[in-house]
This record gives sequence, C-alpha cells and structure tokens, in this order.
Amino acid sequence: MEPPTAKEIIKQENSYSIISDKNHSFNLIFQNLNSTIGILASYENDFIKHNYEKKLILDELKQNKYLALCETIDEIYDELIRLLNKNQFKIIEETNSIYISIPIEHSKLKEILFEVNEIIKNDSEKINELFSIISNMKKEIKEFKEQFKNEEINNLKEENKNMKQEIKNLKEEINNLKEENKNLKEEIKNIINNMNPSMNKSKILENQINNLNKEIEIIKEKNDNKNQIPTKKNINPFYGCNFVDEKYILEISGIELMKMNYIFNHKITLINNGNLPWPKKSFIYGKSNDWTLECKPLILNTNKEIIPNEKITKEISINLENIKNGNYEIILPLKLFFKDKSKSIKQNEFTLKVKAINLISIEMFNKIKQKLEEDYSLSHTGWSDNELMERIYRNLDDEIIGLLGKDDESVIDIVNEYIGEELLEV
Repeated sequence: MEPPTAKEIIKQENSYSIISDKNHSFNLIFQNLNSTIGILASYENDFIKHNYEKKLILDELKQNKYLALCETIDEIYDELIRLLNKNQFKIIEETNSIYISIPIEHSKLKEILFEVNEIIKNDSEKINELFSIISNMKKEIKEFKEQFKNEEINNLKEENKNMKQEIKNLKEEINNLKEENKNLKEEIKNIINNMNPSMNKSKILENQINNLNKEIEIIKEKNDNKNQIPTKKNINPFYGCNFVDEKYILEISGIELMKMNYIFNHKITLINNGNLPWPKKSFIYGKSNDWTLECKPLILNTNKEIIPNEKITKEISINLENIKNGNYEIILPLKLFFKDKSKSIKQNEFTLKVKAINLISIEMFNKIKQKLEEDYSLSHTGWSDNELMERIYRNLDDEIIGLLGKDDESVIDIVNEYIGEELLEV
C-alpha cells in the first residue's frame, strides 16, 4: 500500500482485526488524511498477502444519507470510528474487491457500505513476492533444522551423562556385594577350621553350611541382576494440550449484556502436556453448533514455540450480541489448532456455557407493544421486535427491575412512558 502524499498527512488512524465471510483474518485500517478518509485492508492466504485500498473525499462520503449530516472530514471520521468500535461491522469478499458493511442506528437506513478494490500486482511484483516467500521458507526450515539438531545433541549428552552415573553406581554396588561374598566365604572357612573333628558329621553343621550356601547363591543372583544395565524405553513423540479449567458457566440477563456492551472477556490457561513443542502461530478457536457464539482464532505464540510442560494464559473475547433477548443455553467449545491441520493433538476441551435470562417475558413484551401502538402508533416507526426489546432494556433501571414480578402493570406503564418519549422525537 502506498504511503500518503505530502498533503495527506495521517491525522488520525484506527486499526481493527476481523474475520471475513470467507473466513480470512483481515487487518483493517481507517485513516483521517485531513481532506480524505483512507481505508486500508489486508490478509495473508497461503503466504500470499492481499492488499486493498480506497480514499474518499468529503463529497463522496456525503453521498451516504447518514454521513450527509456531517459537515467535515473530522466529523465523518469520528462517527465512523464510533460505529466501528461497536465491533458489529462485516467484511464481504468479492473477486478483486471487498465490501465493508457498518450497521447504523436509524429507522430507515440500515448500514454504511464501502467498496474497496484490491491492489492488483503486476508480474514483476508477483515474482518478487514468490521469491520472498521461498526465501523465508528456506530460512525457517534452516532454523528449524538447526534448533532440532541442537536439541537432539543436548538431549543425547544429558542421557549419556545420566547413563554414566548409573553405571558408576552399579559398579559400586557390585564391588560391595563382592566384598560381602568374600567375607561370608571367610566366615565359613573359620567355622570349619574351628570345629571339633568328632562333630564333622553332625546335623547342626550340615544345616549351617547349607544355609550359608543358600545365602551365597542369593547374593550371586543379586549380583547378576545388578549387572544388567537398564535400557531406556522408546517414547513416541506426540502433541498434547490441557485446558486447566475445562468449563465456565455464564448466567446473564439481557440488561447485563447491554451494560457490558455484549462482549464477554475471560482468561483461560493451557499447558503443553505432550513431548513435542507447539509450532509458532498455534491458535484456539471454536463455535457453537448454531453459530450463535464464536471465538475468533486467537494466536497464542507469534514468535516462539511452546515447549513441553510450558503454561500459557490468554484472554478470549466473545461477542454475545446474538443472544441478548433469549431464554436458553448455548454451548461454545474451544480447542487448540495448528496451521498445519495434518498434525493431530491429544487434548481436552474448554466449554463455555451461556445461560441467557430474559427479564422481560414474551407476555409482558406483547402488552408493552400493544400499549405503545394504542398511545403512540408504534407501527409507524418500522421498529423490529428486536429493536423494540433493546430500547426497553435501555430504559430499565434498578427501580423498574425491582418491580418485576411484583407490580408488572406499573412496569408496563413506566416503560410505555419512557419509550413514548422516544417515539415523539422520531
């Protein structure tokens, strides 16, 4: 992407990470260039980087009816950033272009839509990019080989050192046993020499000799066993991952979701319990069966491998907007993945269970809706049920919540009055 010209100094800049409709991880940048708004986007796919760029002057931006209310580039930029920070925008990929869809809060206008064209590389640029990719891959392969070689050498040196120490200890035990054997033989000789000749055939002497001979055999067998140096068993290499806490249950109501802006953050800890290091750019990912919840790919290690027994803690961020008005449970499973999907991982699974609680029942919602229609002609606004429910939640305070289940009619009247004031302004 080309840098701004001398007249287009970057006054403000905000960047975002987002997954497109084709599951590509985009880096999106909005720039305030004084006289224009600059949009830059890029993603990397199979080592090829795709870049997109667009610059819009004030007149082009004001062709959108929503942005037409703004007078300057600064005002438009501030409004765009406010909307983007809600993290509800989308990227739709087309051939050689993308569409950036930004939802807006308006009864008649649903979104701001920008088309951004891809920067098409010429043949020379494509060849240079391929050479750069090949060069980087060769460098990574060389570094991997060197690292693997050094680790193997260090492991062999350590094993050799341990084996030498074991052999030394065994030799010392063998020498001690030989000395015990020598002393026993000497003791037998002394007994025989000191015995009375008349007792040579006595039963007592025979028993003593037999017992001593048995002890000698036991010691000899022990010597033979000690001389057998144990060999190290072969260990099969494997990737392993263990989530320290396997599940978390989140019970939350619609109003609590609004207060946290529909974003749930939670720290999770993983341990490499295998005997192979995790490759660079290992990541965790998961989605619910109905796609209501999704944990976008979260990279754990950008610049280094995660070695066996190493522990790492990361914070996941889950968008809960799709469950803000419901009474149900949703399961979101998370697992560890590598970029090379051919590598299997022995692992457990982290499960986030979300129990959504709707403070406003369907019956009460319908009564509020009917009263608003009677008093303020609600249907003329074009509001959807979801939009109306969100406005109801925005007007709930501690006093109203305290009346729920105790005086529902008062709740309906108070909410009707609050929403009615908004309708009069529409």
